[in-house]
Amino acid sequence: FSGPLTIRHRDQAIGLMTQIAEAVFSQDLADNFEHHGWLQQWQQQIPAYIDWQIQRNTDWQVKETEAWHELPLTEQLKISGQLDRIDYDKNQLGILDYKTGHIPKQNEVLEGEAVQLPIYALLATSAQQPVREVAYLDFGETAKVNMPYTLADDELNTLSQGIADRLAHISQQLEQGSGLPAWGDMKTCKYCDMKLLCRRQAWDD
Repeated sequence: FSGPLTIRHRDQAIGLMTQIAEAVFSQDLADNFEHHGWLQQWQQQIPAYIDWQIQRNTDWQVKETEAWHELPLTEQLKISGQLDRIDYDKNQLGILDYKTGHIPKQNEVLEGEAVQLPIYALLATSAQQPVREVAYLDFGETAKVNMPYTLADDELNTLSQGIADRLAHISQQLEQGSGLPAWGDMKTCKYCDMKLLCRRQAWDD
């Protein structure tokens, strides 16, 4: 969209996004009937996304999309990944991860169990600019678009650094030959393919 994205240009932006969606989905629609549903769902969300983006533009501008970043944590360990979107405000960055499915609960993120957002913040530091906030952008299954919660400032920095330290510590332990302990909690173990080997079900008995 070449013009300014404002309320005045809202209908034009929605029209362009609709054309882009139809072009991107055209081949998929021929190959898989299920994609008709995905297209319809996205088309219903386009107005809400444009409205959200217009509001977002008051503070942030898009800097990069689908950007590949990597960051060394130690001499032997580096992390890498593709960030859906990096915005900027003056000399600060905001990282967005698009979600169409399950979003981790905020307490899972704050406890260091769901590490995606803090890892993305670490990766974005390779751009040599401070990361002010990271968030999921939820598209869900409705015609709404929202950011359920945001990690920012000291809370984000503390969590990201803690996860980086934990990764470096685990890597060092592995290099020294330490074993990998089982998680041991039922929430994690129920997804494990090795449960018949460790006989997790029998532990409580």
